[in-house]
Amino acid sequence: MPPIAVHLYIQDQHVVMDNGILKVTLSKPGGIITGVQYNGLDNLMEIIDAEESRGYWDVDWNEPGKSGYSISEFV
Repeated sequence: MPPIAVHLYIQDQHVVMDNGILKVTLSKPGGIITGVQYNGLDNLMEIIDAEESRGYWDVDWNEPGKSGYSISEFV
């Protein structure tokens, strides 16, 4: 299987790295992770907070036969 190419998009305020499965957005010039998208899921980082305070994962999912589960954790 050939390696997946990583695309780098440099914008005014952000730098985006995208391999088609994982997309990571960094602030520019600070380098703070402001967004993480995985396999088409919306931003996994907490977006309510300011960009420099988005170190919280915000993930909700359901396992078969179980009620919904939510996790918020500072990384």
